Amino acid sequence: MAAVHTDAPGKDKPAKKPDPGQVSDVAGGFAGTATQWSPETGDPDIAAAFLLGWRVGVARDWVTKGEHVPWPDDDPGLGGDPPGMWAVLSGQMGHAAARLSNRAGLPALPGAPPQKDAEEVEQFRVKTLQALYITEHFRGLAFTLGYELEALCGGAQADVAAAIPAAKQQLLVLATKLPPHAAHSILNSLVLWEEQLERHRGEPDVAKLRIQGGVWRSVLSADVAAKDLLHLSDYVGTSEQVAARLHDFAKRALARDLLLPAAAVLLLAVAGLVLLLFSQTAAAGAGTLLAAFGLSWKGVGQYFGKAAAQGEQSLWNGQLDWAIAYRSTISLTAPQARPMRARLGARRAGRKLPGGRRRRAGHYETWQAWQLDWPEFELDR
Repeated sequence: MAAVHTDAPGKDKPAKKPDPGQVSDVAGGFAGTATQWSPETGDPDIAAAFLLGWRVGVARDWVTKGEHVPWPDDDPGLGGDPPGMWAVLSGQMGHAAARLSNRAGLPALPGAPPQKDAEEVEQFRVKTLQALYITEHFRGLAFTLGYELEALCGGAQADVAAAIPAAKQQLLVLATKLPPHAAHSILNSLVLWEEQLERHRGEPDVAKLRIQGGVWRSVLSADVAAKDLLHLSDYVGTSEQVAARLHDFAKRALARDLLLPAAAVLLLAVAGLVLLLFSQTAAAGAGTLLAAFGLSWKGVGQYFGKAAAQGEQSLWNGQLDWAIAYRSTISLTAPQARPMRARLGARRAGRKLPGGRRRRAGHYETWQAWQLDWPEFELDR
């Protein structure tokens, strides 16, 4: 049988260097890579730990008040049977605690209020929290966030505005672990609540706060994907906001004495492109240099395309988190249309505020404008 020869490199045959290709391959490599955004992920166990903490908070409220105050997302099938609802709630708590902590020593809470008291619920909370922290500290953090956010929205916190900063800090710690867009969008929604509480200078509407809590719980527990709250008009508004951000960035960059350096860089870039496209000698020389380093024109385009995609994805995701917050935040008062003079006056006054306060006020004004332009949030009806 005749020997079969292959072109695979061996010890006596050096590997073939890559062909740098044509200069036009840069555009193809850039376009093919710039749109490949990395998917966002979350840890389902972190969302489950948050939901467990929320349910323990519901149990605490129940035994403290002596009755169950319904949440907007309660199961209506058991609404007329408090013992049955308590059996489901305690069973959910016990099952989730045992699964998340890998321990069987965390039973459900039998019986039902008023036989149960707050001390028994507190003992269950402490044992569960200890077990979760031992298993993975992020589960303990998520459990605490759920417990305290339920207290904030359920009326257990006397000062809502004072409790918001702690919730925001916990969301930042868990941002990578929670479902995609959940942590930052809810954090942004809390920022909008801070601003409207400060502006209205009054006690928040208890009913609206409970509705808001139901929305936050659904998103953070992954019962509802954050982006599912958006309408088509919200994506249009997000695109407009991204374009406005890029425009503002360009204006600020040019205003800070970058006009001449930017013009020089642009001139050099144009000159280099013309040289590569119309000078075969220069293009061939550059291609040989690329091949010497094991590169190609397409590889160069993919490298810069990946860098561009990362920046574009970050900008888009950041603005999308605000769009979700605009759509999912309950307003304490109906937005009022204001004449152009009033809006310009508010904008000038906002520039005098400190940086963080100015950005918060700016997002509040944008949120108010969105409610006037696209009043389609079903929970506000």
